[in-house]
Amino acid sequence: MTVIASPSAIDSEIHHRQFAIQSLALLGGSNPQEDPEAILVASESLMGDFDHGTAIYDQTGTLLAVSADKTFWQTLAGTAELASVLDPIPDTAISTVLISPADSKPVVLVASRIEGDNRTAVGAFSPEALILGTLQNIYPSEGETAVYVSDPGYQILYHSGPSTLEGAPERHPGVAEAFDGQSGTTYMKVGRDEHVVAYSPISTVGWAIVTEESWQMVSDPTLRTSQMIPLILVPSLLLAMLALWFGANQIVRPLQKLESKAAKLAWGDFQEIGKSVGGIAEIRDLQDELAHMARQLQAAQKSLHSYIGAITQGQEA
Repeated sequence: MTVIASPSAIDSEIHHRQFAIQSLALLGGSNPQEDPEAILVASESLMGDFDHGTAIYDQTGTLLAVSADKTFWQTLAGTAELASVLDPIPDTAISTVLISPADSKPVVLVASRIEGDNRTAVGAFSPEALILGTLQNIYPSEGETAVYVSDPGYQILYHSGPSTLEGAPERHPGVAEAFDGQSGTTYMKVGRDEHVVAYSPISTVGWAIVTEESWQMVSDPTLRTSQMIPLILVPSLLLAMLALWFGANQIVRPLQKLESKAAKLAWGDFQEIGKSVGGIAEIRDLQDELAHMARQLQAAQKSLHSYIGAITQGQEA
């Protein structure tokens, strides 16, 4: 089911961003004396997935260098989200979803400590853009399947397709189960229709993905396939029977007749092998070869009889 595979695809994209920030931190750690701006410029080609850019902070939260809108990064100073990723960390850290001061849209921070000093490399990306780029080929926006991705605060990070998630998202079937780490399916009543709801967690960031579509949309392809099976099987069965009939009449029976004629040939009946047994061209060719051999053998016997007769006459003379 695609709702099981989709979280893995989103997790993979997030891991890719973690590795990119780790690479930036390693680059900074390889030359502690290098200017932070120069570090960001050198790694620019690796940071394309961070649509809000990258930055380097010191341990106090002071902005040292930035690769994008400086205002965005300056407004992060003093926020709990930035502080959470600037604390000493063993590898990388991912923030909770925060609201961008620039466009009021959700943003996620990824950070990695630069080894050997007190600086931290940080990247910022839009979760909506990440999810859209990952799911748009699986769930087209104009499709009949509704797709929701929510963070633990029940903030909808992404939505496509028709919407029934209104009011309190936490009460929507499957949402609580996904946040509890479960994957599965359930059903919900929407008017006179019944919808199939599938849910799964996105473990790396603790998000949940839920899909919803009409039961009729799910069942119709299956029913159409079931109805088409007889239409496919009947011609196949007829073709198989035709192949058996052809094999029996054009191969098996002619070979049986040829076997019988070959047995008679062994007893000296040279005439029987010349009568056609029919069948496919290969069997007829085989019979022609046997008939030719029979004629040669018959001629050899006649020559032998003539030779023996001549010797006998010579002895009597």
